[in-house]
Amino acid sequence: MRARDILWPLAMGIIVTGSLTSCRTTGKATGSASDEADREVILRGNSPQVARFATWLDQLDKTMKGCTPKDAAELLVAENARETAFSIQALGRLYSDQDPRFVSLRLTYKKLEDTIGEYAKWVDMLNHANSEQSEQAVKDRLSSKRDAARTALETFLVSSNLVPSDPDAASYNQTFRSFLNGFVWKDASTDREDMLNAIRNELEVIKTTPYDFSHLEEGNGIHDFRHKVRWINREVRSLNGMIVLNPNTAPCSVTAYAGLINDPISKTKYAVLPGAVTEPNPAFITPCLYIEMAKIVDVVGLIKGIIEVAANIGTSGEPLDSVKDTDKVAVQKS
Repeated sequence: MRARDILWPLAMGIIVTGSLTSCRTTGKATGSASDEADREVILRGNSPQVARFATWLDQLDKTMKGCTPKDAAELLVAENARETAFSIQALGRLYSDQDPRFVSLRLTYKKLEDTIGEYAKWVDMLNHANSEQSEQAVKDRLSSKRDAARTALETFLVSSNLVPSDPDAASYNQTFRSFLNGFVWKDASTDREDMLNAIRNELEVIKTTPYDFSHLEEGNGIHDFRHKVRWINREVRSLNGMIVLNPNTAPCSVTAYAGLINDPISKTKYAVLPGAVTEPNPAFITPCLYIEMAKIVDVVGLIKGIIEVAANIGTSGEPLDSVKDTDKVAVQKS
């Protein structure tokens, strides 16, 4: 069975039934009583959609509020805030057809996720080069890339207003929260069906796309395959309880995946879902299918990472696109 084919049962498995410290001392807006009051209004609202956004915005605000751009950049990488940025971006994708401001949110958080990821990548590459005692020319090149990526992240934090240049000014997130509070949402039942249909449609695209695993980046290669699979994972998680896992006692509809319940990956954050705390009528998915998707993201990501490290630690520093036959087979078997 091809790697992409295992995802299709997941579409049918959605059952439509019932180190560094924070910067909080900078800027009077941080942690203010008005902020907490706004958050309570959001979470007490009648729309579960608002709570979905608020959950992830809260996490990033806890990291960034009151920070200088430099400190925020370091904290965003140290606390792996890229994962939270992915969740906000995922919600922007799911709601992008309902208002242009959701498109803007998606683009803003895509840029944030990209710039965090770029900085983190070169930090990791440089650490790896140091541990491998690479040539000084290699380490100098990686240091230069790391510094450029950090500057790009700091610049974007200010230009996007995620970290206002004036610490007393409203941030991007504060402004967006006001929009969420005033937005006229669809009723929960209609919204639920919209979200499920959007995810089913994305699964159909994965199922019908011919992938070429002999390439890393070019065309429908390894990166594109993992990218599309991971977005399903991100979007399901971002809904924060609208889709939940059935109890582990639920039978697995694909016999080959039945043992995944006891696999170590089943305990990782990518293989579990938030509870339906603010969702009136969650949809359920069979755990083994969701765990298999998480396993694909993990295994293919590891292979992709090995290829990228080999390219960047080499003396040329030139990116590679071709994939060894052994890695191609490993992706196909994942």
